[in-house]
Amino acid sequence: MRYDPSQQAYRFEFRDEDNPNEVPSSLAYDPGPVVEQLIADLDSLAAGRSGYSADQTRDYLVNAGARLWQQLVPGQLREQFWDRQHRIRQLTILADKDAVPWELLYPMDPGHDAGFLVEQFPVTRAVFGWRPGRTLRLQPARFVLPEGSLHEAAAEVETMRRLLDPGQAPGAVISELTPLTNLIGSGTFGLLHFACHNTYEPVGGSCIRLGDVRFTPTLLEVAGLAATYNRLDGWANKFLEAGAAAFIGSLWAVSDGASREFAQELYRRLQHGLTLGDAVMAARKAAASTPDDPTWLAYTVYGDPRATISQSP
Repeated sequence: MRYDPSQQAYRFEFRDEDNPNEVPSSLAYDPGPVVEQLIADLDSLAAGRSGYSADQTRDYLVNAGARLWQQLVPGQLREQFWDRQHRIRQLTILADKDAVPWELLYPMDPGHDAGFLVEQFPVTRAVFGWRPGRTLRLQPARFVLPEGSLHEAAAEVETMRRLLDPGQAPGAVISELTPLTNLIGSGTFGLLHFACHNTYEPVGGSCIRLGDVRFTPTLLEVAGLAATYNRLDGWANKFLEAGAAAFIGSLWAVSDGASREFAQELYRRLQHGLTLGDAVMAARKAAASTPDDPTWLAYTVYGDPRATISQSP
């Protein structure tokens, strides 16, 4: 998907064995405010502030996802999707100025209903100019836990440490900016797991607070490439440009229990040889075990869905 500023239109191209025609689309409204309001509502759902039951939560998510499908995906592209849905094994979204929260979409048209897009097959994202790696590493694992973090965040790190690197000292976490930027600059790690909140502001962009300082995407600047700011793409783009083989982040604040379930299941499945795409689907299913929590839909994955963990050092 590309944005054409001269026509103020999005251009969709479904790359398949038959390569159907490109579909141009001029959205009837700016989707930004609508998506931001939806994200705020999902924050409340994840925090348990909505008062919805499990069935009401599911209904809300399905209706919101179906509405986005109808409003943001042009009719011709929806037809192309349903013509091929039965044979799709993986879907990678390659986008420029992406206006669609793909992970939230619930494809639904007359005679068609197969669940959320991310329930049907592995859905990952990519960015132009970046070639996803087919090999991932979980070792050495490093963990970022800002000082003053909630007990649940520390418990998450401890669970991941025991799973991935039980020989690592329990207190060997990164809590300050300088050690973090030094580690990223050295590249001497396989996995970098953040157990903290990302703060997003339309003007200031995204940041993670480490004590009194802000860790922002611009601190990942590589070879003069400019950061792009929106809720998550700034982080994804900069980590990928800095050399990451994959990036996983959440579109809204996630609940502690479900986020721990997601990460634990993801890493366990990768350790057992599953591909990134299949491991993410299994992790979503594990996180969805709490039916009134939308955390399982929050995660966006940048990477090759066929990538696997390297068995060599």
